Amino acid sequence: MIITGQAAIDYAKRDRVHLTLYKYADPIEEARAGLTVEEAEEVAREDASLVWISAPTIPEELYEDDQDLEDLADFMGLTVEEAEDCSWCGGRVDSAVKNRRGEVFCAKACRRASNRALKRFLGGKP
Repeated sequence: MIITGQAAIDYAKRDRVHLTLYKYADPIEEARAGLTVEEAEEVAREDASLVWISAPTIPEELYEDDQDLEDLADFMGLTVEEAEDCSWCGGRVDSAVKNRRGEVFCAKACRRASNRALKRFLGGKP
């Protein structure tokens, strides 16, 4: 389960198994892994949506349908996003790489391929 923003930082603070905080790529800096809580808070001051954590999945026996899952997430104080597919290859995104257009990629190579294709489509050189 992917948790983003301040909820990810709060989750990391109360986590007892030391999950890794991540930062999505932005126009200035590449994606990063292994942020400290202090680094994540600094990033969040600029743009909280760049910070995320992959939390353990809630076991299915704890909920019966999507509404139960949403209620459980609300109770836990989490912001939950569904896992996304790569905008280029359609593969599952475990460690997201985003571009400025908000597209999500499973790897930097997919992001570069998408950018090259867009340049060709718009009439620029590949």
